[in-house]
Amino acid sequence: MNRVQFMTLGLVLVFIGTQLYFVDTYVLTHKASKLAGQSASKTYDQAAGAAQNFYNQNGYQNQSGTFQPYMQTGYSNSLADSMLPRKRITPPKWICWPIFFLGAVFFLHGIALPAGGGGSSD
Repeated sequence: MNRVQFMTLGLVLVFIGTQLYFVDTYVLTHKASKLAGQSASKTYDQAAGAAQNFYNQNGYQNQSGTFQPYMQTGYSNSLADSMLPRKRITPPKWICWPIFFLGAVFFLHGIALPAGGGGSSD
């Protein structure tokens, strides 16, 4: 790694450490919650069942009584997705300090490296 890469990595780690200091909880989006395994839980099945009941009670069935999943094709999210609980990530409060100081060490190491890249100049 050269000087600029060390300094950039150091600044990124300093910014991540600073963000972890100021933010208590991260709330994931519905898609990220599904990727994190939230959709396989019992609450997802309950939310999907609640959406099915909502559609059935409000007359969104055809004459044979079967469920019509494509009734609102213009909307990107469905009622089941909006009823899902979003996954919350709460990192420990102390984690910001090691990341912040590791970034400071990387940044200062990048400053201490020679600027020429180590090649000979003839």
